[in-house]
Amino acid sequence: MTRIGKDKNLPRINTNDTDPEKGRQDQAFPVETLCGKVHNLIISFICWFEYGSSRIENTPLDYYRGTETILVVDDEESLRSVIVDLLNQLGYHTLSAPSGQDALELAGEYPGKIDLLLTDVVMHPLAGPAVAETLLRSRPEMKVIFISGYANASLAPDGVLKPGTVLVNKPFTMKILSAKMREVLENPGLA
Repeated sequence: MTRIGKDKNLPRINTNDTDPEKGRQDQAFPVETLCGKVHNLIISFICWFEYGSSRIENTPLDYYRGTETILVVDDEESLRSVIVDLLNQLGYHTLSAPSGQDALELAGEYPGKIDLLLTDVVMHPLAGPAVAETLLRSRPEMKVIFISGYANASLAPDGVLKPGTVLVNKPFTMKILSAKMREVLENPGLA
């Protein structure tokens, strides 16, 4: 049995130091064994680089403006609030729900078209995929983007997303999210 070093200043991963050519970051952690010896445990962290992300980050945010109606569903109030504020600034009409059940009620009462459902995957008691499935029955033209801070196991238990499923992993920048929204809204074959 081993124990990570005593101090709280353990090494942290700095993705700025990651070598895109290698696609990984090696990080050493001090480990103290039960007999008192300290060794450096080297772990390689695999890093994924989203194709075109530097192009997106270098594009002005106003480029991703829109006028569509977006239903934002996330049980993390602070994140939902930031997303809604940003989308409003970019010209979108937003509907905001703190839970899957609230989203279903809001969509049921909303008389207009909802162009895009932007929903967290993991919510209780009604998860994002169940919200999307229910809403798509009455609004088949609606597009869907899932956002998640977890591995996509709840969307793809076998490790493969269904064709047309769009997932944006947290954490993300607002430019990445806005660019993905424009891509989905403008492409009939997505989501």
